[in-house]
Amino acid sequence: MMTVANHRSINITIEALICCLFALFPQDDLFKNLNVQLPIKEEDSSLLYKLVNKRSLRGFSSTLVNPIIYNKNYANDSNAAFLKRVILLKKYIRKYKFLYYRYFFYNAINFSSLPTEKEINTQALKTLIILSGV
Repeated sequence: MMTVANHRSINITIEALICCLFALFPQDDLFKNLNVQLPIKEEDSSLLYKLVNKRSLRGFSSTLVNPIIYNKNYANDSNAAFLKRVILLKKYIRKYKFLYYRYFFYNAINFSSLPTEKEINTQALKTLIILSGV
């Protein structure tokens, strides 16, 4: 008899994806002409697809995610390397929050439903984990 694991779907918004990608790769061609106030154009969607599927993006995002997933293993192996990765993760979250507040925070129509700082941090981590492919 075969068992099927229940998988929870993790939903992220396009704003979260763009904010995460911009925090990780701000120099990419996608962000030279992208206007976050307008819907994504077809040529921007192809650039977005290419950026999401870059091997370097997956590697870097998995490096950032390592302290969350494997925290006990890294803490025992090498404390200095673990602390460097934690610092990188904190810098990513700080940059993500800055970009989110700058470009997406005030786009909400209903100001009573604005996300809290904890929700923004969670969104940043979820997006990073999805991009890393873990």
